[in-house]
Amino acid sequence: GSEERYRRMVEGSPDGVAVLEEGIVAFANGSAEALLGLAGADELWATEFESFVHPDDLGAWQTLQASLAQGRDLKPAELRFVRKDGESAEMEVICLPLGRAREHSTLVLLRDIKARKRIERRLRESEERYKGLADVAFDGLAVHFDGIVLNANRSFEAIFGHKEGELLGTDIFALFGEDSARLFKRELDSGRVLELDGIA
Repeated sequence: GSEERYRRMVEGSPDGVAVLEEGIVAFANGSAEALLGLAGADELWATEFESFVHPDDLGAWQTLQASLAQGRDLKPAELRFVRKDGESAEMEVICLPLGRAREHSTLVLLRDIKARKRIERRLRESEERYKGLADVAFDGLAVHFDGIVLNANRSFEAIFGHKEGELLGTDIFALFGEDSARLFKRELDSGRVLELDGIA
């Protein structure tokens, strides 16, 4: 029936799913157990869920629960949990009330965001490296995507007579005359290095 279909869907979800009754785990799927480094359901069910929350994020978890009890709409939160092996795991957490408020039943959804955090950190680092290099370069440097300027150093802006930040979001090809823009675009598409001398 529909209940069996729902159970299969929850069990097959890559996200952790847990149901709490008064803060105690009444149900958890395999992904929730795996995210917390547990071998099976018996290690998670009937335990106090907040015992897995990282001590530094316990206050944030308790604030979430208080807001839920007051009937507020909650946005996804990022919290750290402590796995069975003692390692810290960063997760996105969504809490939803189940049934009537006084029953204190909560649906908790967990998503591992370690990979996303690693990518975000790398992007920040490369952006900082680019910015440091670009700002001291004598040559004009710009980063674009499909011709839209995402970043430009001060030299690049000065070459085209623009103030700091004015070129962000503009069409890079509009900076050149029609013939030069065609040449510029063709060379960029080919991946070759192009030196532009005195193009206006």
